[in-house]
Amino acid sequence: MRAGQMIVVEKKEGDPDIARIIPLPLEEPARYLHVSFTFRAVDLMAGAEKWQDGRLFVDWVDGAGRTMAYDGIMSCRELDKKNRSADLLIGGRVNGLVPVLRVEHLGRSGRMEIHSLRVVAVRERGWGLWAGGALVVLWGAWLYWFVRLCSHATKARVALAAVFLLLVGWFLIVPGPWANVRPLAGQFDFGKALAETAEISANLQNWDVASPRGETAVQGSIFLQVKMLLWFLRPVLHALMFAMPAFCMVALCGERSAWWAGLLVSLGVELAQVAFGFSFDWIDVTDLALDWIGIALGILIWRVMLREWKGRFSPWRIRAKLTTRTTLDA
Repeated sequence: MRAGQMIVVEKKEGDPDIARIIPLPLEEPARYLHVSFTFRAVDLMAGAEKWQDGRLFVDWVDGAGRTMAYDGIMSCRELDKKNRSADLLIGGRVNGLVPVLRVEHLGRSGRMEIHSLRVVAVRERGWGLWAGGALVVLWGAWLYWFVRLCSHATKARVALAAVFLLLVGWFLIVPGPWANVRPLAGQFDFGKALAETAEISANLQNWDVASPRGETAVQGSIFLQVKMLLWFLRPVLHALMFAMPAFCMVALCGERSAWWAGLLVSLGVELAQVAFGFSFDWIDVTDLALDWIGIALGILIWRVMLREWKGRFSPWRIRAKLTTRTTLDA
């Protein structure tokens, strides 16, 4: 482990795993941190497990020094040869917890470089909740207009569909299932930097040796946790995730609104993934195709159910049953 204008964590074949705690000069506990940095891996060979690579965490510790929660903010291995940047707003923890940085190298060999690191304690502005509420109302109004444009349903059905889409967007797009989010302009008050690369590098003697964390739990909402735990069912899960909203939309406002709303949510999910700092690759293109298959599946299920419902409860069949029952009673 070397100091300089960047943090370098290096390990040779056969060396024990490296884990260090980097304290932050906090005057009081912080609920939110804005962390930005650039990183890359140089011949960092991962271990046998997929989580055995270079990693950076923010640990949230109590007064006794116990880690009560943590946020994984970076991992890298031999594929990350080029400089990559991260700009994250993390936290939202309960009051009284103190954030510290944890850096780990669990790979077989190679080195991890972190530079341009900047950690800032931030707090939510007093009017942030009101501004967020106003934003939700504006989104709801826009969705109402969007659904009205796509269907000829009654105003009550359109309003119900707009509320439904707002909830879907809340859970899948913004803030979505992501554990870490990028800072939204104006919502948070940014103070002076608590730590930067040069300052941290100059105080390596203050770093505490820690036990490697090992495999970490999946972070994020229940949707993301289920998706990661059932990774082998990813195609089925993606299709089903969009079949349900499409089914509800076609029941409320018709097929045209279901198609357009499904496409809107599908594109929103993938764009939000990029906006929150995640990559976009061929797997995401496959996800888009699966999303649209799910939309078609939801509409198809509605058609089958509607045809069955009309067949069972058509006026002719009801009259025939009443006539038969009257004849038997006679």
